[in-house]
Amino acid sequence: MLCYPLRQLQLACDAEPLARKILFVPRLRTGHTLLASLARHGVSWTNLHVTTPVDCARDLTQVDIALGGGRILGADEGWLLSSEVLAQRPAEAEACYGRIGPSTPQALYRTLSALRQGGIGPAELEQAERSDHLRILLAEYEQQLENGQWWDEAEILRRATQNMGDSVPAQDVHYLILDETELSTREQAFVEGRSGSGLRRIGRADYGVEVPSHCAHRQMHHADVVGLGRVSTTAGADFQNARLAGLVQGDLFLDSLLQAAQPESKAAPEDVDVEPIQDGIPGKSNFSPSTFKRNIYFFHSRV
Repeated sequence: MLCYPLRQLQLACDAEPLARKILFVPRLRTGHTLLASLARHGVSWTNLHVTTPVDCARDLTQVDIALGGGRILGADEGWLLSSEVLAQRPAEAEACYGRIGPSTPQALYRTLSALRQGGIGPAELEQAERSDHLRILLAEYEQQLENGQWWDEAEILRRATQNMGDSVPAQDVHYLILDETELSTREQAFVEGRSGSGLRRIGRADYGVEVPSHCAHRQMHHADVVGLGRVSTTAGADFQNARLAGLVQGDLFLDSLLQAAQPESKAAPEDVDVEPIQDGIPGKSNFSPSTFKRNIYFFHSRV
């Protein structure tokens, strides 16, 4: 018996075998694992293409980047730019992070990238009366991007969404998205603009517990679920049934959510090793959005 993501993908492929289908996934590796699983189970996945929102946007803007003499910002270049920001604005950096250490550039890069992915710039921070120090660091970072003609993921998504404008999505392309795909504000805007009202989810109607708000299950709750149509995504509506369904199907995506919803035990049973198996803080729960994703990746790799 196929697990539900594969069953839903099979339904989508069988319904429109000749139409082009775009599946948004959290990582390309996840998408390739799904395609390999479909092939092993004898499911035809002709014309099914897997991509991430950022990779799809990059494909649409690569001509603009090349014509403008731009450069795509990678993680290493982002780290170097953040280091330059710290060197240019040491007082503001110390006000935000205290003592500057070897890990500070990476922490700053993640913070500034998350702000830009959320559509937040220096002007928005000023209007919100947030820290002036962080606003100055963000303004300096954006200046460094402009000086070097760098395109980070936020700019790629913004430009791709802007280029689409009011154009109508192609009617012969079907768009799908995995429920566990994380979406920033700019990624959500891009996916919605690219797919229009034709986006469909690969996932469940209800997982029985609260799902992280940045996942497509929540962000794209208005989209139909393949094989189920338009459904409510209210968490906890039928906890026991969702729990039972998860046990029957071996849904580790759901299992991690159920585990996180349980009260944490203060006492360990006798003769039980309480050292966490997964990487994390010893003695603490290791559930996080990243664990949430790793579990579903592991599940897909076993089907």
